Amino acid sequence: MRFDDELGHRSSRRLKRTFLVDASLPPRQHFGYSRIGIKDMAKATYQDLNLRDLRMLQALLQRRSITCAAQAMETTQPQVSKVLARLRTKFSDPLFVRQGQAMHPTPKALGIADRLHHLLAAADGLRAEEAEFDPAHSDRQFSLLLTDVAWCTSCRL
Repeated sequence: MRFDDELGHRSSRRLKRTFLVDASLPPRQHFGYSRIGIKDMAKATYQDLNLRDLRMLQALLQRRSITCAAQAMETTQPQVSKVLARLRTKFSDPLFVRQGQAMHPTPKALGIADRLHHLLAAADGLRAEEAEFDPAHSDRQFSLLLTDVAWCTSCRL
């Protein structure tokens, strides 16, 4: 018996949950996701999406294995599973369903794969456009704050 039951704190009303089922899957082929439920897309926010999660999604799309994606991302399999659960909530879709030893992407996951590739390529391009610093061709002025000992050892006057 739970402690709440002993004190008479039993709640008479239950919380209602709204769930969506992936209509693209054949009947009774939801692989347990219809029982677990996928939250309504209107309630999900995209503000928590980050590049690392999206990179894991791309690794899963390429490798179709949580273990292989974890090795490619240099992380653990449970961490990839947590990220996949978070992405499933954000996209209101299972994204991948297990069939045998492989994870097969849902139509929604396949639909976002191309846009995901372009998004991550653009993010990588932001870093690549940064030019390396070349001190021989730089016209910047630098100020150095040195102690007497550093001045004597570096300048050797």
